[in-house]
Amino acid sequence: MKRHVLNVYKKGNLGSNKTSSPVRVGKELKVINYSDNIEDLRTAVRATGKDGLTIDGLDKKIYDDNKELLYYSSGNTVYAPQSRDRFPSVGQASNDNWIVQDLGETEYETKEALWGYMYGEIQKICLPKIEYKVTGAIDSDVGDTQTLIDDVHYEPPLYLKARVSELTDDILQGKVIDSTFINFERQYSQIADSLLKQVEALAEDAAPYIVRLSTDNGYNFKNGQGTSTITAKLEKYSKIVNANWKWLINNSVVSETSSVKINASQVNGTLNVVAVAIVDGNEVAREYITFTNSDDGVGIKSIKRYYTTNDKAEGVTAGGQNWSTKPTTVTADKNYMWSYDVITYTNDTSLVTEPAVIGARGDDGMDADTTGITEALDKAKQELTALSANIEKVRDDSLAAVKEAKQQLTTVADDLSTAKTDLQNAVSAVDTKATNLKSDLSQAKQDLTNQAQQLQAQANAQSELTNRVSLVEKTADGTKTTVSELSKTVAQNGKDITSVTARTKTVEDDLAGTKTTLSQVKTTADSTSQKTAALETGLNGLSGEV
Repeated sequence: MKRHVLNVYKKGNLGSNKTSSPVRVGKELKVINYSDNIEDLRTAVRATGKDGLTIDGLDKKIYDDNKELLYYSSGNTVYAPQSRDRFPSVGQASNDNWIVQDLGETEYETKEALWGYMYGEIQKICLPKIEYKVTGAIDSDVGDTQTLIDDVHYEPPLYLKARVSELTDDILQGKVIDSTFINFERQYSQIADSLLKQVEALAEDAAPYIVRLSTDNGYNFKNGQGTSTITAKLEKYSKIVNANWKWLINNSVVSETSSVKINASQVNGTLNVVAVAIVDGNEVAREYITFTNSDDGVGIKSIKRYYTTNDKAEGVTAGGQNWSTKPTTVTADKNYMWSYDVITYTNDTSLVTEPAVIGARGDDGMDADTTGITEALDKAKQELTALSANIEKVRDDSLAAVKEAKQQLTTVADDLSTAKTDLQNAVSAVDTKATNLKSDLSQAKQDLTNQAQQLQAQANAQSELTNRVSLVEKTADGTKTTVSELSKTVAQNGKDITSVTARTKTVEDDLAGTKTTLSQVKTTADSTSQKTAALETGLNGLSGEV
């Protein structure tokens, strides 16, 4: 280790801890901005200690709260597999795409000390660097630690713990207009698991017992025929609870099992069957069901149920002002709930059933100490209220954004349609130009072919002329021989022969010049043929592109 910095502060000289009084984004505190950067992120580190010491052989493993592997050592390297999976070096997950940071040589003398140093370094660099910037001011002193909440611009809300490092005062306004923060730490709004369990236990304890009744053949008999079995279940807090049972008919116990069979012969008009649930020797709830028996030609038109609560366990009669069609709540003074039915038949006759107790309130238990829970619930309610307002604002903002996006999409669609039309016109113009160019090139090719043919014809004519000149030369040579022989016998024609010789020499000179010109013409014709072939190749390539 080349350098170690230790900052020493006087106790109590760093300001106050005000995290219990959070400051929310609003009038003075404008917004909390943050950005992340993975440029310096690494997913593995390696280092050596004194005299080449390494951590090889330690094989350390660190797990997170979910029992997932977070860090481990292998050889002389410490790895962060979760960071590797989130930020692979080649853009996709594999078993060998670590981003390794070489920490170099240190002065650590033991493997454990070297491991501790490397473990601390990988924790610093295996996650993105997050920078926060706060705009606005708060009522605080330099050095104070505050909790900052932005529930206006973030969903879910952004919670930060930060220390005030600088305050900017406005002399004219006489107040702080800007606060600068350091030592940011992301926080999360949550209620402790133990507190949640206490709340859940209290809610479950306060939940009422509910009796659920079901039948396998309904509860309406006809002509005194049939049977139906009633089965009871006891629920509390949406959970099935084990219970003992009593079945009552006319306040007499007819069964102590979880089900009872009712015969149609037992029903004379109507029959109330009451199920009583017993837990730990105490009655906790009861419910009843009314069976009916009707003859052919008479059916049930309607059944209306009435409820009341009082302190009487028996002797209650039907009718009166204290009955209501809506269930009422039992209290400490009125701890019994009663009910009866008015059954109207299809022949417009009616039957009033005997009132029966369908619920009873037990004795109050001891009050629990719910101070901390109440405070937590109040805080949770406040957060839920703020969350509801945020959701409403996000909904409105989303609707506005969707509307604006639709308008922008319409504009973009119109622009794309216009661009498509312009592109089609441009392509059409290019096609026309390409067709014209192809026609012009074809004409040029034909013209060049004609010129090449003309040059070839001229070359052939020159070749013919050369042959004729050669023939003239041979004739001239023969003439010279004849003149030489005649000069011996025809002396008087010597002057003419001399003149002929001179003219022959002139012809030879002319023929030599003609040969030179013919050679140049051939060279020109060959060059023209090569250019014509090159031009044909270019025209063929251009035709293929068009």
